[in-house]
Amino acid sequence: MSELKIGKLILNSRVLLSPLAGISDLPFRIINRQFGCRFAFTEMIDASSIKYRKRKKICRLETIPEDKPLGSQLLGWDSKTMLEGALFIQSQGIDLIDVNASCPAKKVIKKKAGAFLMREPEKLKEILKILTKNLEIPVTLKIRIGWDDNNLNAVEIALLAQDCGIDALVIHGRHYRQGHQGPVNYAIIKEVKKRLNIPVIANGGIWCGRDALLMFEQTGCDGIMIARGALGNPWIFKEIESFLKKGTSFVRPDFNMIRDTLVKHLHLLTNKDGVRLGIVKMRKFFRYYLKNIPGRKKIIPLLDKAKSEEEVAELIDTLFD
Repeated sequence: MSELKIGKLILNSRVLLSPLAGISDLPFRIINRQFGCRFAFTEMIDASSIKYRKRKKICRLETIPEDKPLGSQLLGWDSKTMLEGALFIQSQGIDLIDVNASCPAKKVIKKKAGAFLMREPEKLKEILKILTKNLEIPVTLKIRIGWDDNNLNAVEIALLAQDCGIDALVIHGRHYRQGHQGPVNYAIIKEVKKRLNIPVIANGGIWCGRDALLMFEQTGCDGIMIARGALGNPWIFKEIESFLKKGTSFVRPDFNMIRDTLVKHLHLLTNKDGVRLGIVKMRKFFRYYLKNIPGRKKIIPLLDKAKSEEEVAELIDTLFD
């Protein structure tokens, strides 16, 4: 796939893996990279967590050489705290920092962070200027198309951010009130792309190769970001690559591939976090990997009670006999 240049960073793919809260840990990223993901993000990090050195949050920056290049998304309201957090992240060898002005979670909005920043352009401007002035790695911004149907200010915010010196803009094609539901507004993404001179990366509603092609064709974007479409589906990167190159769909993995990938994902988690916690963390993924597999509804409750990797593998094997 063609390159995507973000500041001094040159990526050999135009398809990125989005940061997902409670999901984008090291094992998740490694599984996706093994099936074609070329650039990923850590889980989103609140700048105040770094300021107060909250170990559980800072551990999100854990990585290995195979997990590169790697970005990290930073959340916050106070510009000085954001800078302190960004400088710490940079010191950990992260390749890019993305400022979050898109998260719709209530607890984030309550802190006047995430998508709330689209209602406070001067505050956002203050944050972006201090980061672009003081960081050596690329700085990007993720936004939505606006706050609600009556406040679609993506173009205004995008131009402000470009003037602040960001290296690329990521835009989710829904507004805050939509959350993750409803149609993606390709027209606004297209207008943002038309008005900017920096790369524009589009996000939202990309579940397969055909969706990816549609996003590129409808918006003219420079890259796309995959989020929920990668859950239990690390093959989406090869699927998109195949679709963009050949215009044809990707041959879905067979049962054995799904089984082996699920078991490998679990092993990565237990190796990192221990057997008990690793299995607990894997529970959310069982449902995604086994989607549309006959008999899954009977097996998943049993998987949620499993105590070992061997027990999980035996239960999975009953589905694939």
